[in-house]
Amino acid sequence: LHWRIFLHIGDNSSVLVDMSVRPGISADFIGCLFIAKKDYVFSENTAARCVVHPPRDRIVTVIEVLTLIRNLGRDRYRFDTSYGGCRFWCARVIADLEQAGLVKQGSYQAFAAYIEGKHTENPARFPMPTRQGTFY
Repeated sequence: LHWRIFLHIGDNSSVLVDMSVRPGISADFIGCLFIAKKDYVFSENTAARCVVHPPRDRIVTVIEVLTLIRNLGRDRYRFDTSYGGCRFWCARVIADLEQAGLVKQGSYQAFAAYIEGKHTENPARFPMPTRQGTFY
């Protein structure tokens, strides 16, 4: 199961923010941050989906999100030795977005609760504790 972030940018479109390891591109478990415009809001081919929203009075741009990721060094990530850690990366970015006021307060906690619920339903598919990579 691979975790990614989709930034909804309008009717049936989004920007995919995907920290992942690509064989032949990534070495030593180093993640590559892929950004791509998609002609859908989120992937239908997923076992899990958690939605967070910006505050009601706040318009958030893709540039703001990507700038925050870069300024906080979230674009420099090494996965664990079993190539795990994408869920941890997404959780950290959600926490960063919340801290910066780009998503509603409580978004990180809602994501953590969502993961806990999925773990209760299917511990093998949603293992706890969350595997962690490291920022470098």
